[in-house]
Amino acid sequence: MKKMIDKKKEITAFFDEDGKDYIKYKYKAGLRTYMSVRHENMLDTIDEFVLKNGLENFLVLDAGCGPGLFLCDLIKRGFKVIGLDRSEGMLKIAKGNNNSLDSHHCFKLIKGDIEKLPFKSGTFNLVCSAGVIEYLNYDSKVLSEFRRIIKDDGFLLISVTNKYAYNLIFDSILEFFKNTQFFFEMLTYIKVNLFGLGRIKRRHFIIRKHHPLKFKKEMEHNSFRIVHKRFFFLNLFPYPFYMLARRLNDQISLKWDKLILSKRFFFGEGFMVLAKKINKK
Repeated sequence: MKKMIDKKKEITAFFDEDGKDYIKYKYKAGLRTYMSVRHENMLDTIDEFVLKNGLENFLVLDAGCGPGLFLCDLIKRGFKVIGLDRSEGMLKIAKGNNNSLDSHHCFKLIKGDIEKLPFKSGTFNLVCSAGVIEYLNYDSKVLSEFRRIIKDDGFLLISVTNKYAYNLIFDSILEFFKNTQFFFEMLTYIKVNLFGLGRIKRRHFIIRKHHPLKFKKEMEHNSFRIVHKRFFFLNLFPYPFYMLARRLNDQISLKWDKLILSKRFFFGEGFMVLAKKINKK
């Protein structure tokens, strides 16, 4: 238990420090990043499957809202939204990004833990969580909490990193080299000077990757019925080499994204599921 608490504190501190560069590099203008493509796919899923249910008294939780960009687009679609995050740094950025919308009283920001949510049962029509549960050790507790706070027949939209993504074949090797000073400095130099991105930041915690089929079954085990699932973000080159040919990579990746959506390929870096809460009798 103590190890889990320490890990959460470490992750929170990491994002408090990372907040300044997060939007600049993770959602970089003119470049298809994993974050920006995930953002688009989540909004497309909501537009296609959720909006048709109407918006009257519709309340959404963005669990792990980060810098609040997704919050902003939800508000523009007419949703009332609550954003929750453990990082005070991220919440400050989220408030700044949505400040002009504050007068409409359509959003609220709360500091909290997604494994112990400060809400009554059956509060939300939709809970969204993008790339958050992979920072936890297990899925069952947070899925149970999500189910508790979702209204009967409400939705859960969640994304995780695909364990079998082609993009990530060098990921574990890079993580190993980041922990050696020489390669850390070399990789940082390359990232900043060749790719025009921010410095590499060391992290001493593991980000889990999910087996898509097992994760789908875990959701069903927690009384969710799968409404829609999709893979997204497939590059011509694995990370970080796709940065060397951005324009070519982006053009091809756009076509590949359409392919994996239509053919249900399982090599996309992201795996997204929209599920509906099953009412227990």
